Amino acid sequence: MEDTVDGVASSPDVADPIQERTDNIKYPTWQPECRAVMLEIDPIEVQEKLAAAEAAMAKRLPQITASESQPERRALKEQGEALELAVDKIPSQHPDVNK
Repeated sequence: MEDTVDGVASSPDVADPIQERTDNIKYPTWQPECRAVMLEIDPIEVQEKLAAAEAAMAKRLPQITASESQPERRALKEQGEALELAVDKIPSQHPDVNK
């Protein structure tokens, strides 16, 4: 029997789209939570996952020393901005959901 991903047959030569989403996680202490927000389609779940992502990011930030990881600090800033933009679109797409 063939393996399937979302009902589509996969083969060893074809990359698994689910695995692709997690393979390139560079900062595992906070990136998975941020990605969960971006992949969520339920507006209520988005709010819950956003809270978890913000908490993970806030917890990590003080752990990073200035000399240690400027790239991670930049990634945190950029991800925070991306989450803010994404979440700002929820009310326009789902007017019945309060921010």
